[in-house]
Amino acid sequence: EGIYRFEPNNISNICFDGNKIFLEDRKTLNNIDDEWDLNEYYEKLHNAINCKTKYAVIMLSSGWDSSAILASLCEQMPKENIKGFTLQLNYGGDSPVNIFELKKAKLICEHHGIENIVIPSNFLGDLDDYMKGSSNKMLFSLTALNHQTLWEAIKAKGFKDTETTV
Repeated sequence: EGIYRFEPNNISNICFDGNKIFLEDRKTLNNIDDEWDLNEYYEKLHNAINCKTKYAVIMLSSGWDSSAILASLCEQMPKENIKGFTLQLNYGGDSPVNIFELKKAKLICEHHGIENIVIPSNFLGDLDDYMKGSSNKMLFSLTALNHQTLWEAIKAKGFKDTETTV
């Protein structure tokens, strides 16, 4: 209960005790030193994110980084000028492989009161076209393909480079 993801590089034991199943993590957590201050971290992050254009578009994965950037942008500019773009990863199955992230991104955008635009991807079709076009750029990664797909969607929605920070 409560486990949504289990990373392959996470070294844990699955333990059985009567009717209970639980994880025992053999890896100790990295401690943050005593002088680390969350408010100082937030202030530095907030100051680093300084949007000077009329619009801001965030490629929202629903992870910590993009969510923190979105929160900072929402404090700096009118929310109607901020849009979240989330890629729906369709690998040919019945449902997207990132259904958890899609739900989380939707909730994050609802929390901040901004629109989340979900961009469907046709992974296998996109991959063939991407590989043909990328041979000149020497970019052969899934992350690069995802960013290119989102970037093209952002441009197709009419956001201009001169007035939009991505």
